[in-house]
Amino acid sequence: VIGKGFNAGDLGPNTIVGSAAFNLFMIIAICVMAVPNGEIRRQKHLDVFCVTAT
Repeated sequence: VIGKGFNAGDLGPNTIVGSAAFNLFMIIAICVMAVPNGEIRRQKHLDVFCVTAT
């Protein structure tokens, strides 16, 4: 894209970053809501969150 002389518009990169942040927050929210009240669970593997966040 850069080699062909294309430039990102004002909205493009911000839309991608905002969408990624929203998706990450939704994944976390669903994981929190899935645990019943009064029950404690620990995340053993953080690989999924690391991949989603990058």
